[in-house]
Amino acid sequence: MIFEKNNEYLALEQLFKIHTLFNQIGELVQEYEYLNSLRSLKSLFRQLISSETLDFQGDPLEGLQIMGMLESRNLDFETVILTSVNEGILPSGKSNNSFIPFDLKNEFGLPTYKEKDAVYTYHFYRLLQRAKNIYLIYNTEPDVLGRR
Repeated sequence: MIFEKNNEYLALEQLFKIHTLFNQIGELVQEYEYLNSLRSLKSLFRQLISSETLDFQGDPLEGLQIMGMLESRNLDFETVILTSVNEGILPSGKSNNSFIPFDLKNEFGLPTYKEKDAVYTYHFYRLLQRAKNIYLIYNTEPDVLGRR
C-alpha cells in the first residue's frame, strides 16, 4: 500500500479507525430502520467519531513520547512540550460528572473537583520540576475551543 511505502503509519491507523467506524455504522443501519436519512447518518457519524481515540506507540527510550498528564507521573524529561494549555482545558475546570451534588460530596468527605485539580496540579509541577526545556502551547483563536 502507498502509506506503508511512505512510512505513514499514523495515516494507516486513522484509516483503520474510520473503516471500523463505518462498519459499526453499517451494522447500526441494518439493525435500526429509523437510520434512513443522510442527516441522521451524519449526526451518528459525528457522535461516534468524537469519542474515537488514536493510540500512539513507540520506543520508550528513543524519540518523541506522547502521553497524558497521568502517564507522565514519576518520570523526568529533559524537554517537555504541553499542548492545549488553555484555561478550561488544563486544568479542566469544574467538571461535574456525578449525580451527587457538590454540597453533599463536601459534607460526607467525598472527593470533589478541587481534589481532582490538586492531583493534576501536582502532576503538572512534578512534570516541569526537572525539565530543562519547557514549551507550553495554547490556542488564542476564540472559535476553535467550541465557544462562540
